[in-house]
Formats: sequence, structure tokens, C-alpha cells
Amino acid sequence: MLLLAYTPLSMACRYTPNSYVETDLQVRQLTVEGMEQRLALLQSGADTGALSRDESTQAKVQAVFNSQGCTAAQHHNYAARNAKLIADWYAAHVEQQRRRDDIAQRFTFFSNQLSQAAR
Repeated sequence: MLLLAYTPLSMACRYTPNSYVETDLQVRQLTVEGMEQRLALLQSGADTGALSRDESTQAKVQAVFNSQGCTAAQHHNYAARNAKLIADWYAAHVEQQRRRDDIAQRFTFFSNQLSQAAR
């Protein structure tokens, strides 16, 4: 019975390069926003225990995956199996590539800031 409950979700995850990229960009953006919020909390003196209990970013990310009928693992598996297809899609859609690059830069910035703030 558990298999029957799981099967529709696994079958529902049918990415195209476009839907994969849109989902990926949403997830990355939410992650960076969560990092920015955590940094603000750290800088205002919140304890790290409170930060580790904050699950709002995870819930938002999960909601994005759920809206596509996918799990995070299926998302990552699609990327691994279709790296060239995704790269070709980005090459043809420069604005989304810029958006991804911007999010990646912000991720690196906030990651460094969080590391410094946690010291």
C-alpha cells in the first residue's frame, strides 16, 4: 500500500529543461532569502539554537518541489542525468543564466557572511 501511495508522486515528476530551471531558480532564490534572514537574525543577537530550529525556508523549498510533484532527490537526479540538456537550455536563455549567476553570487556572499558571523 505504501508503494501505491508513493508511485503517483514519483510518476508526477516530469521535468522539461524549462520546468527544471524554473524550479531550480525558485529553490535557489528561497535558499538565499533564508540565508539573508538568518544573517540578519545572527547580527541582531539571536542564538544559533533558534536559527537551527527555523524551518520556514525548508518548508518553502519543499512547497516548490511539491508543486512540481517532485522530491529534492528527483530534482537533483534530473540535473545529474540531463546536465548537457540543461546547459544547452541556459545557453539559449541568457536572462535565466544571468539570474542563476546572480543568485550564485548572493549565495556565496551570504555563505561567507554567515561563516564570519557564527565565529
